[in-house]
Amino acid sequence: DQTIRVWNLATQREVRQLHGHRGGVKALALSPDSKSLVSGGHDGTLRFWDVVAPPPPTDITNVSCVFAFSPDGRWLVTQGSDRFARIWELPGRHLARQWETSPVQGWAFTTNEFLLSASIASSNTACLGRMRLPLGSTGGPPEFCDVSLSGITSACTALAFSPDGQFTASGHSDGTVALWETESGPQLHQAPRAFGFSVGSATRKSTAALSPLVFSLDGSTLAAASYYFVEVKTWTVPHFISIGSRKFGAVY
Repeated sequence: DQTIRVWNLATQREVRQLHGHRGGVKALALSPDSKSLVSGGHDGTLRFWDVVAPPPPTDITNVSCVFAFSPDGRWLVTQGSDRFARIWELPGRHLARQWETSPVQGWAFTTNEFLLSASIASSNTACLGRMRLPLGSTGGPPEFCDVSLSGITSACTALAFSPDGQFTASGHSDGTVALWETESGPQLHQAPRAFGFSVGSATRKSTAALSPLVFSLDGSTLAAASYYFVEVKTWTVPHFISIGSRKFGAVY
């Protein structure tokens, strides 16, 4: 199958697989220091391998499951259970900046220097923050401006940014899904009580809290999932035309 397998003889376990040959592997030679391997195959090539397993990357601990990469992949923003937001420089995982913040439901970099945050206030309303990030300092919080997403009476339960940060989607406890313009907060579209569930032959709306909301990678589609009744619906962005719906059953 053109695969080279590296084994630890002490534990008799396979530790790595090396792929690259386009034909069967015929011969192997290990360097005197046992760090390099040369392989020859039916494809007529010699391939060179570093067989010393790289050390595993250092983990970033004490992190909630809300994080995002910058567009160039150099920065990663996280939030810890200690209520501190942190920006890490990759690949070395160097802490570039940290500040205390309220719990965040979503992050998005619009450029490598501008960061969006989405949070749900104690009043159950959505609040967006747009921050400019002078990186390389562990000082106080970056400067930011807040935008409130107002106009929907039911509690906000989920938030998501489009990949370019231009749009924000919100989900609400009564099953409503809405699309907003991020910069200043106007509501663009709304699907009131988009989610319901069947009781016998009747269909009624419910407090189906939405989790999660997600945009497609190109930002052209929004998907929302009803947590309790496992139903997924999709809309186009920015016109918010319904394009799909699927029910998966009462899993929870």
